[in-house]
Amino acid sequence: MINSLFIFIVALLMVIKGATMATKYSAKLAESFNISKYIVGFIIVAFISILPETLISINSAIGGIPEFGLGTLFGSNIADLSLIFAIC
Repeated sequence: MINSLFIFIVALLMVIKGATMATKYSAKLAESFNISKYIVGFIIVAFISILPETLISINSAIGGIPEFGLGTLFGSNIADLSLIFAIC
């Protein structure tokens, strides 16, 4: 129990630190390329939201279960688009 709680706290701190660094360095990247911070933000958010599904799909294909990865990839994209259209 204590071990799991410790791992959770460390992982949470790593996520917070990573989000802080991504925000800070994306602003510097936008300034160095002389483009809008919003454009860089959209690109980084899009990449970060696609990355987990892509890694799950690759791992499941390597593990011999490509159907799982395909379902994850299509399911998450369909759910994301449905939520966005519903909100708009």
